[in-house]
Amino acid sequence: MNKRNQYYLTALVLVVTFLVFLPALRNDFVNWDDFDYAYDNYHIRSLSWDFLAWAFTDTSHAGFWYPLVWISHALDYAIWGLNPFGHHLTSTILHAVNAFLVTLLIIRLLEAYYAAVKCPVPAGGRETAPSRSRSDRTILITAGVTGLLFGIHPLHVESVAWVSERKDLLCAFFFLLSLIAYIDYARFPKMTPVQRGMWACFSDKRYNLSLVLFMLALSCKAMAVTLPAVLLVLDWHPLGRWSDRHAFIRSCAEKAPFALFSLIITLVSLAGQKAFGALGQMESVGIGTRMLVSGKALMLYLGKMVVPVDLVPFYPYPINVSAAPFSYLVAMALAGLVTAICLYLANTQRWWLSVWGYYVVTVLPVIGIVPIGTHFMADRYTYLPSLGPFLVAGLAAGWIWAKVSLKQYGLAGKGAALAAALSIVIVLSVLTIEQIGVWKNSIVFWNYVIEKEGDRVPVAYNNRGIALSNAGQLDRALADHTKAILLKPDYPDYYSNRGVVYRRTGQDRKALDDFDKAIAIDPRYADAYVNRGMLFKDEGQMKKALEDFTTAITLHTRREQAYYYRGRILQEQGQTGQAIEDFSAALVLNPNHAEAYNDRGLLFAQTGRLAQALSDFDSAIRINPIGVEAFNNRALVFEEMGRFSEAILDYDRAIKVMPDDYLSYSNRGIVYGKMNRIDEAIADHSKAIQLKPGFSQAYFERGSLYARTGHEAAAIKDFQAACRLGNADGCIAARKRGQQ
Repeated sequence: MNKRNQYYLTALVLVVTFLVFLPALRNDFVNWDDFDYAYDNYHIRSLSWDFLAWAFTDTSHAGFWYPLVWISHALDYAIWGLNPFGHHLTSTILHAVNAFLVTLLIIRLLEAYYAAVKCPVPAGGRETAPSRSRSDRTILITAGVTGLLFGIHPLHVESVAWVSERKDLLCAFFFLLSLIAYIDYARFPKMTPVQRGMWACFSDKRYNLSLVLFMLALSCKAMAVTLPAVLLVLDWHPLGRWSDRHAFIRSCAEKAPFALFSLIITLVSLAGQKAFGALGQMESVGIGTRMLVSGKALMLYLGKMVVPVDLVPFYPYPINVSAAPFSYLVAMALAGLVTAICLYLANTQRWWLSVWGYYVVTVLPVIGIVPIGTHFMADRYTYLPSLGPFLVAGLAAGWIWAKVSLKQYGLAGKGAALAAALSIVIVLSVLTIEQIGVWKNSIVFWNYVIEKEGDRVPVAYNNRGIALSNAGQLDRALADHTKAILLKPDYPDYYSNRGVVYRRTGQDRKALDDFDKAIAIDPRYADAYVNRGMLFKDEGQMKKALEDFTTAITLHTRREQAYYYRGRILQEQGQTGQAIEDFSAALVLNPNHAEAYNDRGLLFAQTGRLAQALSDFDSAIRINPIGVEAFNNRALVFEEMGRFSEAILDYDRAIKVMPDDYLSYSNRGIVYGKMNRIDEAIADHSKAIQLKPGFSQAYFERGSLYARTGHEAAAIKDFQAACRLGNADGCIAARKRGQQ
């Protein structure tokens, strides 16, 4: 096949896909997992060795092993910070590249099919030019249609427009590359079957590359575990590698390393999800119900690929399947019928069984037989499985074009076919752009879910309440949280979230009642203890606050807020060593907690550990470059160390950030005084007094400067003012000068 035509086609698919998904760049983050993956994930805010160690060892943060996903988000943060534009741009580019790879993959598959199955060239013979032209045209049409459907279909919006689903895109990227590498290995073996031993595959770089790419796919999402089975399907058709029993055994043996890694990741994922609590949410659902619901999901996905309407980000698990089993039984019957037809046609038209096998195999891990969460299907689960049905559409398009290219149809037939194809592309693009708009921001997103599913999704009201609270719409937020509680009164999270909003509205008694209720429902719910502890702390009930923070830490050792606020209380109580330990624990969990660095730095400074204090203030300022308190505290350490010029620079920075901060002026004035820059020192204390007329220390410091320069009358006046404001040093200085 002409390579230039391949390049043009794959580039066209990439560009069209990218353009259709451009509106996603205007979207914000949404408060559905994006906080765990992006904007509240403090781990990704530092590309350090500690971060890499966490990325490759942690399974508790999201319940899965996702090292490359975390690295991807960390790179985005390093480049874009928390600007959602950049995060969406990365996802959009990845999806466009995946559409490019899909097109290339189908070209490789069809080339293998035409070479090995459809029209093999006899020994010593040559393929005719018209035959090659027709097959090349069919390959390009089929690959182009498949790639475009994959690229612009509305079902894939969830995987692209939702930042948290970066894992889908990365997994598919390596999954597709692994397939392409394997096809090249299978099509062009370096040795004949007679020469190859059982494990000769390891001597082929393309096989090893496919295995490595598969491992990378697994490190992005566990859904890649299906690849060994997919390779077996491809070996059967269209690669045609099962020529005899020995070839079949060799094919299976080749997949053993793939299967081993799949098994390991499956076990790790199940353990992670169990620890995360996702498996237990649906543990009461019987296997019979799961099978019925899974069968319906299997067919519903196909229906939404054909008619992509009523796409919802959350499809709640059916409440009572046995009450209305007809639709589920019909779906199971249809699935069985499709399977039977494909098996019947297997001897003469293998594509049907191959495509159906790919679809079923790839969707099996997320079909709901092992229930995860409270949904029974999700649009994102079709990202890779949709390749099968889309290939059928591509093959149909190739067949139709071959028919309309016959002389009896003429230009009219071709024109009609092109018009139909263009219409489908336009309709799908419009639907995709509309679906992208659903993910605009959290409020728009949950409005859409509530509009579609209403009271079947209590979490939609809870999360919209959080979004409304963040937007300052507290009354509406309270209404949403109350609605969520009415729909699911046994869920502690909803009470705790409403309690937080009550606190913001000054209704602390109601907040306390909600925190108490959350704890009564689940005495092991750590967040409620943290929230109640913060309430007790603000009310001055330090003993109760300490008890709640300690309980939260005991229940969930990864609650950084509990460590931090317990450290604050211990700091106020003079328990310096324990406070430092708590701030340090908080910083292990959240290395970007500027306040923890600042508070620990203060304790280090108070205990004479100035170098450690300086390091902590440096970290606090690096994380929060507008933190006035950290600038002031670092300046005090510089002053203590005799590094006056550096102290002045920090006070300058603090004043630039907050021009009305009287303490920064007064403190800078003290340093100027130590440097004998008297006029500047007096000016700074005068500015501090102007900003805060009741600040007695500034009067005393300015009076001392006047006394040093012989301005006795001005000095006495300032000492008297300081004394009237309760400054003991001012009173002593005034008495020494014979003034009352």
